[in-house]
Amino acid sequence: MPLSVEVLNVPEGYESICATVFSPDALHFLGVLTEKFREELDQVFRLDRAARWQQLQQGTCPLEFKAETAHIRNDPSWKVAAPPPALRDRRVDLGDVDPSDGARLQRALSCREASGTQVDFDDGCCPTWRNVLVGHFNIWMASRDRLDDCLEAPREGVKGRPQRVGGDGRRRRCENVLMFRPRAWNMTEANVIVGGERAFGALLDFGLFVYHNGKILAESGRGPFLYLSKLECAREAEVWGKIFSFSEETLGLKRGVPSAPSAGGGGEGGAIRACVLVESLTLAFEAEETLFALRNHSAGLNCGLWDYAASFIARLGARKDWLFPDRNRYVSMEQSFLASYRRLVVETCHRRGATATGGMVAQLLEGTEERKQAVLSAALSAKRAEAAVGADGGLVYDIGLAGPVRAVFSDAFAPGAVNQIERTLEERVTAPELLNVPRVETTTLSSLTKNARVGVKFIEAWLCGRGHFGLDGTVEDSATAEISRTQIWQQIRHAVPLEEEDEEEIQQRGGQVLLEVIGEVWRGAGGRRLEKTVCAQLVRRVVTAVVLRESQQGGGLSEPSVSRLVRAGRMFLDLVTRRECPTFLTTYLEEQRVLGGIQEGGEWERNLRGLDRESKL
Repeated sequence: MPLSVEVLNVPEGYESICATVFSPDALHFLGVLTEKFREELDQVFRLDRAARWQQLQQGTCPLEFKAETAHIRNDPSWKVAAPPPALRDRRVDLGDVDPSDGARLQRALSCREASGTQVDFDDGCCPTWRNVLVGHFNIWMASRDRLDDCLEAPREGVKGRPQRVGGDGRRRRCENVLMFRPRAWNMTEANVIVGGERAFGALLDFGLFVYHNGKILAESGRGPFLYLSKLECAREAEVWGKIFSFSEETLGLKRGVPSAPSAGGGGEGGAIRACVLVESLTLAFEAEETLFALRNHSAGLNCGLWDYAASFIARLGARKDWLFPDRNRYVSMEQSFLASYRRLVVETCHRRGATATGGMVAQLLEGTEERKQAVLSAALSAKRAEAAVGADGGLVYDIGLAGPVRAVFSDAFAPGAVNQIERTLEERVTAPELLNVPRVETTTLSSLTKNARVGVKFIEAWLCGRGHFGLDGTVEDSATAEISRTQIWQQIRHAVPLEEEDEEEIQQRGGQVLLEVIGEVWRGAGGRRLEKTVCAQLVRRVVTAVVLRESQQGGGLSEPSVSRLVRAGRMFLDLVTRRECPTFLTTYLEEQRVLGGIQEGGEWERNLRGLDRESKL
């Protein structure tokens, strides 16, 4: 018998959407899937992760390539399954596409210049119950080439019914590949109870996606394809591989011939393919083992920047010998440890017949023509650097950058080629190269303020039901919020010294807005005499100044908006002054019931409000 599945608290006006997403057969499949893997998931993603975290804090977890899996790395004969035709071209994907944002989803999937669209329940989406329901409904529509029937979930207080985004008479179809990104394993879904426990967010998202859309996508050669985020070791990738194989067999998805471990060239492999985002230091040391674990389901590896950088602090930050440098001045892909990380991903993928992709250009093509040209120039320069070391593509947020970035990779490839898998690097990356982090033990008030602003604004966005937002011409999401809040936590912990800087330096580093915020910090301190090191009191002043400045934006915000900002500021202060650094910001937000506070609606809450009125409590 499969586990029972309960769906709770359906918002008013969402009944038909919920009936489509959580059909009886879909619920049955979720129960079967969870029953099959629940015990292993608890072991790998809860107990093993907790043990690894403890070892990292104590310095007993070796930061090196594992000796016990050297035979996998040293065996030259195995390769991953050959990429299907739809995944051979990875030149540019559109990133941070919130599935509940029907308008952006529609524009992204109908973009012909893109190779794929990262439809993202993780970094790009705040998983309120409404967003989850609308997001899965939109993916159901998109998989059937019904982009005009996608919906827009309401924002800013999340009341109201979703709105259809079509209606202009145009018939849009998917022009690139839908790359589904489920929530990471740290998240649960409070509104779905499976076998008496909250559903795993990742398993729920995957199960609904593959059940409703897997066969349609497989028959058309367009999937099902995924991005997998926040894995910490190859063992976790192995669990995903088992889930993929079980789902293919249970749902009857067409599979090719599996590639044997020593086949000397990848076979056809499974219908389900996944690109793993290498977002933690521990996974970087097991990149090759990760490809091996998913060899019949691999769509390569991706290297980003901020989640990977934040993993150093979240897992090692309590140790003074792992003080991370100021991310706003000393952290970029040109730094030796990050350049080595990128080379590792490319070299590992190409040696095993997989594609390797780079991170996302987060800058927006907005503002003056001069600014747009500066953004375009910087984006193309960054992607040329990736192509030069062998990357097969990268991601952009702004749809307008898809064509120019695609052209950059095309120019770097051999004539007529759609990737450069055949290009291999001669020298393997070493552990010391991955650990060669700059030792700069100072920061600046402008950097501290910029990090606080990103962190506070991200929490505020979540309180509004949004998973990402624009700030000073750049898209910020949970990745940049992670590095911002972990960096401040570590700087408080180790009393990092502050360098002096004048107004001109501040304006050069962060513009007029940053200068105004810091002006508030100075006034709050009674002048420019501040603490010499980062401490909780200084950070409190900075956060207060950020909240004050943002609340005055555009002539002043409404009272509810100011209340959200104040709450976001308080939560950020709590985050950065905790005794232990939370591993994931999104887990913290879920535990603080941020999601529960903004997903009001449904029969239960309507009855509760009625009870409250009757009892006058």
